[in-house]
Amino acid sequence: MLFYIFDKENKNKEILERNLKDLQKKERFENYLFDLNNLSSLLSKFNFPVTMLVEDAYIDKMHRDLYYLHYSAKFHNIKRNCLRLIFFEGKISNFNTFINNNHQAKLIGSIVLRPIRQGNIGHTLIDPAKIHLRGSYIVCENSIMILGTRFTIEAFPFCAQDTETMSCTETVLYNILEYFGQRYSTNKTIMPSEIFAILKSNNHERVLPTKGINQELFNKVFYEKDFSPLLYSKTILKKNIKKVIYSYIMSGIPVALFLKKNIVTPIKGISRHTITCIGIENNNEDISWNNQIIEQSKIKCPNQSAGIYILNIANLIHTYIVMDDNLIPYENIEINDSMLGEDNRRTGNKKQNTTIDYVSVPLYKRIFMDALDAESIIYEFLKKGRFIEELKKVYEDIFQLGTKNNPFLLRIYLTSARNFKIFKKENTKGYRREDFCLIKLPHFIWVAEITTKSDYLKNQGLAEIILDATATNADYENSILGIIYSNHFICNESEKFSLTHLDNMIYNCKYIKPTLDRFVLFSNNLKRRD
Repeated sequence: MLFYIFDKENKNKEILERNLKDLQKKERFENYLFDLNNLSSLLSKFNFPVTMLVEDAYIDKMHRDLYYLHYSAKFHNIKRNCLRLIFFEGKISNFNTFINNNHQAKLIGSIVLRPIRQGNIGHTLIDPAKIHLRGSYIVCENSIMILGTRFTIEAFPFCAQDTETMSCTETVLYNILEYFGQRYSTNKTIMPSEIFAILKSNNHERVLPTKGINQELFNKVFYEKDFSPLLYSKTILKKNIKKVIYSYIMSGIPVALFLKKNIVTPIKGISRHTITCIGIENNNEDISWNNQIIEQSKIKCPNQSAGIYILNIANLIHTYIVMDDNLIPYENIEINDSMLGEDNRRTGNKKQNTTIDYVSVPLYKRIFMDALDAESIIYEFLKKGRFIEELKKVYEDIFQLGTKNNPFLLRIYLTSARNFKIFKKENTKGYRREDFCLIKLPHFIWVAEITTKSDYLKNQGLAEIILDATATNADYENSILGIIYSNHFICNESEKFSLTHLDNMIYNCKYIKPTLDRFVLFSNNLKRRD
């Protein structure tokens, strides 16, 4: 194990790249250090000084699996082993210093370098907090062994595509399955060879060398691994596809984005790419409070002649955090009208335009209600009007509530009943804690949080509506399980209750003078760093 220290003077990307080149020549790592550009870009985000541990002859399970599956049959020799780089904040000069001190809090992450030029960066785990990632994002706890000591790191797995055995689509597939295998005890991690076995049984031609796979085969692998995947097409959903992405990210479910780029010059054609979306950037300045978006949120309600404005927060968020195997981990992209194909239809400009073609969501097999169905039920209930009237009465201190100047904001997410109750117990005071702990809920629930602009910026909400995620078309009418607002806790435990029954319950509910205490917006699905 070799120890290298990068001082603060080395933080510049160009200097880091030169140092890595020197290391490549000095230690004879020319068979491993190829992608110096992306490697130095990632290192430049660390807090310096940084100690880099270099472990040669490292056995990486992913590369070893691909080696025996494909690389061992090639004429030119490709090594079985890899090089692993491990990074810590601060200075660790030698082995004794390392083993005699606890360095868990200083661990930045690890990068496996494979002995191949294309896709040189292999299995990578970087703690996003250590690179100052600002946002709410999906991570899981990973365990790594370093010099006989077990470390844990919260990260989302990353790997570059090698284009020979795994294209961008197979790489996204592997990384998402790796995440679920590490995150949940009910799932297990799988090897690339297992993915190719599924592809081979569902394909009419060879799968190696890879030509990439389409979205249907992508979802087929998830289906074979006991998921219940959904595939959303931009052509059918249009702008609703943004609501889909946002809702599932807020649910802690990584989604695959299938991108299409129209190329005009020099050769006319279409380029396709697949990335993993894992979070959103927490930046209030990025939120677009423009009149056009607000005007489109207007709905008609009884006894509300001017209508009610209920705006899905998904329409306000533009910057998302993605894992793109052509770049480095945790990059930001902007999902705007151009990526949804809206600007092109208005302007006719198709040159070098990247759009989202499909979105794949790997759902748990016992979740039957999807994000758009949940939103549809919520809107159907709110359109009846009585709950809106009740909110206006209870929160009469809020000026122009539900108007164009101060619209309701709606955030919809999926979570487990266990996760929901844990969060509520930790963030709720008084007798309400008992209500949350005792309410009967299915394994998975959809939750709609209703808030306002000023409360959202304070991470606070006004009301919550809980839906049964196991409901289907046959029982959507009684899918609302609970309504919570101010001092009211309306629980629907009867299969006979429909949306109309709940609406009547709110109308007949005895008015209780509210405390006007807002609740904390749910955040247990994601890791948040402002």
